[in-house]
Amino acid sequence: MAEMKAFTLYRLGRIKNKWITDGLSEIMSTFMLALFVYASGAQDVLTRGAASSPTGRALAAGVGLMLAVYCGFNASGACVNPCIALMFCLTGKLQWKRYPVYVICEFTGAFLAACFTYGIYSESISNFDGGTRQMYGENATAQIFTSFPRDNLSKRTGFFDIFTGCGLLTGTTCMLIDPNNAKTASGVIPLSLVFLLYGILMSFGWQTGAPINLTIDFSGRFFAYCAGYGSEVFSRGDYWFWVPPVACVCGTLAFVSTYQLMIGNHLPMEEVSREKNRESLDGYSNEIMKNHFTSQDSVNTDVANVMESTKI
Repeated sequence: MAEMKAFTLYRLGRIKNKWITDGLSEIMSTFMLALFVYASGAQDVLTRGAASSPTGRALAAGVGLMLAVYCGFNASGACVNPCIALMFCLTGKLQWKRYPVYVICEFTGAFLAACFTYGIYSESISNFDGGTRQMYGENATAQIFTSFPRDNLSKRTGFFDIFTGCGLLTGTTCMLIDPNNAKTASGVIPLSLVFLLYGILMSFGWQTGAPINLTIDFSGRFFAYCAGYGSEVFSRGDYWFWVPPVACVCGTLAFVSTYQLMIGNHLPMEEVSREKNRESLDGYSNEIMKNHFTSQDSVNTDVANVMESTKI
């Protein structure tokens, strides 16, 4: 009688299609990051700074990014931001044909996080604004889900504020993952991102809210529109909503290109090539040993079968 195997989640199935697994990874990782961003914003707004603050929100975003990257590191790479995915494409670490899939899944993950956050804090939001979703005033709550510029801030100033913040995010990440430069251990990279994001948000967050992740800003804006805040989430600030996406893309192109053209393209690659050759040789040696022992096991099995058949 065959022994019954214990139930595990792993036995439910294993998806081998890389397109699907990458998409699921980006949804999960982006959801995790966006949840920290939205929820920390809710605590800051709904308690009028008593339970959180801009400093606390920046730290929560950094921790969320760290956990998100750890979550999908060996699956999709956990880009969790269309501009990071763009950086991966520009540096040859991600195929351009996969880029649309990453972006769609990242927007999906952020939108689900906005829904989840709203579900958790809906009662508190209603108690805070009296049941009327507000864009302006001391009881406004739309800023939980998306960003708006400071009053009287020009689009030009806001553009370069976001341009710099997103450029620093993508350009520095490009440096951190460059195997020919910093040689940062893979397990340390997510931890480094905590300090990177915290520094950016504390340096470039006051004027615009630092909407340096397109998925979190736009998905949250779209959710706010669906949740009853009205079309002003798009028209406020003289149709400010288009500035963050354009500034983020331009900042990514500028900073990543600058790093590659001034530093990245000129670094020696000998050590990397040697390491790859060593890994290839190790893999080849392991395969030879595996084949040797497999062959030896086959011989031993044949001998045992002969001896068994000749027994009296």
